[in-house]
Amino acid sequence: MKLYKIVMLTFVLNILFCGCSKTDKQAEIPDDLLGDWHCQEHALGDEESYTGYYVLSIEPDASFQLYDAEAGNPGISGKMTEITKKDFWLRCDGEDFDPPFCWGGNELEKEFSVSYHVDEEGVLSLTVKEGTLLFDKEKR
Repeated sequence: MKLYKIVMLTFVLNILFCGCSKTDKQAEIPDDLLGDWHCQEHALGDEESYTGYYVLSIEPDASFQLYDAEAGNPGISGKMTEITKKDFWLRCDGEDFDPPFCWGGNELEKEFSVSYHVDEEGVLSLTVKEGTLLFDKEKR
């Protein structure tokens, strides 16, 4: 009988603690990140490579999509998690995974940290590793 009580107590506590564990609940997206963005012509500090073909979309459900709007090529898409005032994690999904070269290209893992900043002029900078892409908000 004593063993039965111990097993039941362990079972109930396990359910309680598992139910309280951290999950991937919907992240709170800062309003200044939401919407559609168009990448500026060059990555920050890299006048050699053209990046003006990238289009970015960030949705309230934490969906993130970056793609080549000029050639129609896939880029990356996934969900933003662990969002703070200066960075977030991006978990990419799907088979189409072609990140920007300045972010590490195909060497980049499918889950990575992104630092961000929106300046006083409304320019969004997204930095992965040493590469920074600059985006202007699409006018609606």
